[in-house]
Amino acid sequence: PAYTGRAPILLPGIRHDEPAPGETAAVLVPAGSELVVRATGLSNIDLAFSGGLTEQSKDTPTRTAEGGVERRFLVSDSGTMTVRGLPAGNALWGFKAVPDRPPTIAHIKDPQVVGQAGLSLNYRVEDDYGVISAEARFTRAPRAAADGAPAPRPLVSPPDFSLLLPQARTRAGVGQTTRDLTEHPWAGVATILTLVARDEGGNEGMSEAREIRLPERPFNKLLSRALVEQRRNLALDANARENVEQALRALMIAPEQFTPEAAIYLGLRTAFARLKLAKSDEDLRGVVDYLWEVAVLIEDGTMSDAERELRAAEDALRQALERGASDEEIRKLTEKMREVLDSLDLLVIPSRWYENSPLVLLNALATHTPVVVSNVEGMTEFLDEGRNGFSFQRGSVDDLVRVLSEVVLDRDKLCGLSLTTHYERTPRIMAEETLAIYNREPESAASIVS
Repeated sequence: PAYTGRAPILLPGIRHDEPAPGETAAVLVPAGSELVVRATGLSNIDLAFSGGLTEQSKDTPTRTAEGGVERRFLVSDSGTMTVRGLPAGNALWGFKAVPDRPPTIAHIKDPQVVGQAGLSLNYRVEDDYGVISAEARFTRAPRAAADGAPAPRPLVSPPDFSLLLPQARTRAGVGQTTRDLTEHPWAGVATILTLVARDEGGNEGMSEAREIRLPERPFNKLLSRALVEQRRNLALDANARENVEQALRALMIAPEQFTPEAAIYLGLRTAFARLKLAKSDEDLRGVVDYLWEVAVLIEDGTMSDAERELRAAEDALRQALERGASDEEIRKLTEKMREVLDSLDLLVIPSRWYENSPLVLLNALATHTPVVVSNVEGMTEFLDEGRNGFSFQRGSVDDLVRVLSEVVLDRDKLCGLSLTTHYERTPRIMAEETLAIYNREPESAASIVS
């Protein structure tokens, strides 16, 4: 098969007037190989085959351009091929099919939560001819069911996603994929995670199953949390519809006390009415999406246009990189993010957990947009305090207010930061730095030996 990358094996030819070679040593070939038997100067060729050899076309043999005859066989398992009718006797070849082993994939670290609530998976893949794709699959963890209760009927599929490979057709390597699942209805659900790898031969290999709870966005307001919970209940089981209706009705009791804002109360009324009038699963999925919108609106309030545009540009660029989009698409999305960042005076990234060179930070620096970041690893390495931005104590609102007060209230300082903010890590610079590390390696080794 072409995907094996193996060169064709040419067996020695036989002349009709030469002694037959008899039985030869078995030829090792990958399972799925094609055996071509070609004869010239003959109108037919008498073949006998056994074992895992199957003729591709059982009709008349194919005629070659030279006037000969050709027959093709698929080698799916070990077998033999005999050429009969030769003056000096039969010639027999044995073929031993080497099976295409399924790929392997395994966790090299426990699944981790990174950034705000991203799920990070680290894994190793191996295959004899190369892994062409991999994905993370989720199922719900086993849970106790009430006696006589119907089986759950989920409205939303699990958040399966593709995994990044170290390279195309990876024979052996380590990969990492980070995905933000916080907006997915399954966020916060206890699941069974299995990693799956595939090769071009159609074989699949699976990792050991691990039970994890999918990360979810933290909501501080009780009403937001209640709506997200009901959204999850409905998404995981359409049979929970009546219970969700009752919960929404209870949340609307005494609006003057619990939901004094008219917009929030109207949002709850709309969600309740849409759920009540839903006639199909598609309608119910619409309610699932709407409950999330209302919960986020209650939690965040109205978001500025600049923040909304920045989040949209960042999400689009991240998703394009994860799916391996074309260079042209990446260029356009990067330019879009640059346009958004150009409209900002200052970018604040208040991460509470370790980061990994976030794209929004690097793009901000590249567009001369100063930054204020929390002092967590993965961001402070890019910060030149006082020249391209400032840092503040992670999790400290007071320290963030102090830094913002110093910068925002002093327009001259802010303009000065824009002039000294840059990020020029071109591929050429990174390649030169990598080569410099390798060039220093022999010196380090020599010093250790001495």
